[in-house]
Amino acid sequence: MNKFSKSLVFATLALGMQGCKDVAKDLFGFEDDVNVEDLVALEVRVTESDVIQEQTDWVIRADINLSVGDIAPEYQASWQIIDAPAGFNMPLTFVPANDEGQTFLNFRTPDVDSETEVTLQLTVDYNNGDSDEQIVKEVDVKIEANEEVVISGAVVDEPIPFATVTVVIGDLVFETQADGDGNYTIELEFKDNNLIALVTAVGSGDYSAVEFKSYLGDGETLTQQAGADGTLTADENDNITVSNISTAEFVLIENVLEEGETIDSQEQLDELASELD
Repeated sequence: MNKFSKSLVFATLALGMQGCKDVAKDLFGFEDDVNVEDLVALEVRVTESDVIQEQTDWVIRADINLSVGDIAPEYQASWQIIDAPAGFNMPLTFVPANDEGQTFLNFRTPDVDSETEVTLQLTVDYNNGDSDEQIVKEVDVKIEANEEVVISGAVVDEPIPFATVTVVIGDLVFETQADGDGNYTIELEFKDNNLIALVTAVGSGDYSAVEFKSYLGDGETLTQQAGADGTLTADENDNITVSNISTAEFVLIENVLEEGETIDSQEQLDELASELD
């Protein structure tokens, strides 16, 4: 599973160089003079926008500094989604500030059918010694949809009814059940079009001993083969039929690979397949 973090910077306010004692008194209610060189206040740093792939773990860091010299008021920080399409759901987890004033917002972008834009809002509430104040910052997030293709094939030696069909593409896993004739249809998504799709079909009941496998190809190849209708069939890719033959090819390829090695590209898969007897 991939996990990313992002933190771009801007500041909301730095106190002026004149009248430091008066300003500090107004803001935080203390009388002592403050060294101008040490004076930093009301600073909230956070990214203004992010572009994130769907179904991806993400972290947004916000740096919060409300200090004047060695004195820092207590504050409460919170995040919420303030603008999103109807029915949109993306749970947010907020991690409070560490010793360096860094806070973290964790979330996983949901499965979306098309590019989706949402707006997150960071709210920082504090007391300036005289009244309650609030700093608000917005972060625009664009969630990019993965490339999609529909696979329509069959699990056969003779037809394997009601087999469980699982497709693994990187850290994404898709699953469906074949019908009574072994036919299956499943929608796949590719975060990265260079990733190879691997199918596993497991039988049940009288066919519980069956476990077939098949390398389908990478996202770019499958999308091109599917054509305008976006659905890939056995007429367009032989490996859509998950069978004893595709399993034999899978085993022969695995025997060539070093222990722990995986197929990283369509070019490598094609080369290995061409060497099969």
